[in-house]
Amino acid sequence: MDKFSDYIVVGGGASGCALTNKLLSANKSVTLIEAGYSHHNFLLDVPAGFFKLINDSKYATYYKTKPQNHLDGRENIIPQGNVLGGGTSINAQVYMRGRAEDYNEWDEILRVNNEDVINDLEGQVIRILNYLELPFEKSCISFHETKRSVRTASSEQVRKPVNKEGMERWKPYSKNLKPLVESLGKDLLKPEDIALINQ
Repeated sequence: MDKFSDYIVVGGGASGCALTNKLLSANKSVTLIEAGYSHHNFLLDVPAGFFKLINDSKYATYYKTKPQNHLDGRENIIPQGNVLGGGTSINAQVYMRGRAEDYNEWDEILRVNNEDVINDLEGQVIRILNYLELPFEKSCISFHETKRSVRTASSEQVRKPVNKEGMERWKPYSKNLKPLVESLGKDLLKPEDIALINQ
């Protein structure tokens, strides 16, 4: 029996998948054609798993530009995902909470510190935006809550971008941190934390 589709989408990268999803949501039949591979390798989802997929990988193709005059004759490398979902299927993003000292340096400008941001994120964001004379939008603090059609692997890893859950997790290992503190210095730690490490 012959099968027919209302639409044929050529290219199953991010935009091709998004378009296909929209068409399917409108009850259209769609044939999606992708030259790359299916998304069935755990390294595609593991944070920074793409390091294992570079160079000789069937999941990524590395194109080179012509020598660039403005780069002193160097060639640029342009990686492209060779998999359903395109480059968005290759998790090359690593989420990292800002260092406490980064927030504390804001204290010199606007008196913001790490503990205030964690304890009252919305209040601190509103205060900063007021200082900058910018309107507050809820998306400023809920950017991680999304119903996007195309979801990258990293979007599932960042559901609580600012939270207290990890703040005390280092303490069971405090006895092993003394060499690290001796190497880096004590400027970044509270006196009570130094005392715990030195026990």
